[in-house]
Amino acid sequence: QATFKSVPVAPPQCRSRRAALFSRPTLVMKVECPGCKAIVAEDEFAQCHSVYRCRRDHVFACCKAECQRVFEKRCLKVAEIVHKTQHKLNNDGHTSALRRLPPGEREKFKQFSEAESNGWLICPEEAKASERSVPFCSHVCMRTGGAALAGERP
Repeated sequence: QATFKSVPVAPPQCRSRRAALFSRPTLVMKVECPGCKAIVAEDEFAQCHSVYRCRRDHVFACCKAECQRVFEKRCLKVAEIVHKTQHKLNNDGHTSALRRLPPGEREKFKQFSEAESNGWLICPEEAKASERSVPFCSHVCMRTGGAALAGERP
């Protein structure tokens, strides 16, 4: 005699739910304009005045020239804070407290000095930090797109 094993099969409605779970829709990145706080989707970046991206992939889309000026002022305030913190940590010729900071925190000061020497902006995104360091991302911020960038090219 032959014996048959029954194999459990999911009902048709379960198969469609499973297919829905594994087929994910494409995600669209949405960013808040630093000036006017309007929500800007990734596909609208070409219509923005300028788009900045830092080396840690924080994105800032400025929709108007006024918003870009607000963003630049914020970056300059962060640069001022980093400069003051670096001056405070240098400790007038004694053993530098910079050497005792974790490598990630020291990287912020390296990024700041690179941005300062080349005239670039630094990222104003708030980040966790040790109490003696800077509470911002502080990586170099480069302009990557926007209508203003397209207008500058010959």
